[in-house]
Amino acid sequence: MLVSLSEIQTIIYRSALAINLPPGIAKENSFAARRMLLEGFSSLNVFVEAFDSLRKKFSIEFDIEETAEGKFLPLDKQKKLSSLLVSPSVCDSLSLFSESNNKKVKVNKIDEPLVLLFHVLELSKKLNRGFQLTFNYGSDDSKVIVCTSNGFFKFSEKKFLVKSLKSDLVVLENFNEKNHLFKFDGVEKIKSDFFIEGEVWDYFSKYSDLLLVEDSEKSRINNAGSGLNDND
Repeated sequence: MLVSLSEIQTIIYRSALAINLPPGIAKENSFAARRMLLEGFSSLNVFVEAFDSLRKKFSIEFDIEETAEGKFLPLDKQKKLSSLLVSPSVCDSLSLFSESNNKKVKVNKIDEPLVLLFHVLELSKKLNRGFQLTFNYGSDDSKVIVCTSNGFFKFSEKKFLVKSLKSDLVVLENFNEKNHLFKFDGVEKIKSDFFIEGEVWDYFSKYSDLLLVEDSEKSRINNAGSGLNDND
């Protein structure tokens, strides 16, 4: 089905509130979903997976004590790290780096790496700066993507599909083009009038509608005494 960017932003934001994400984090995820469509990705199924993983407690929040060392790890090492919860905080850390800073941020066991990618791309466009993300999966699988204000690009000796990204560890840092020998390839965008699958829209509509019901119930309770007088 065809949707507008504002519709996507609103439904992701309200759905995030419905699963008890804080308003600020819900807002950042709505911007990331919007950016995903703007970059030509015609599916938001990765957000469905991220929502389900957090809602079912397969993924959890990060250990805040580790962040001082630039590490984002799940609070429970037996579980995944929620991309919905961690991505805004990772972007906060990157935004504090000066452009000459060579520090790295490491994100372990994130459930949906693609969600993090689009959060960082949104940050790149906001700050007009480049950030490099290295996605490590297994012992010998490493893929590099660079986010810039002009979009994101791949550094790799082998071709790969961005939508199929997997990662045990994502390493993020400032981007320095001089340090790279690989070919700088743009990511081909799929032409789309912001089309998303009907089942994806229905999924988020369900949670967005739950929030509407909660709002209506709160309003009913708050107004329960209106219109009463001593003669009633």
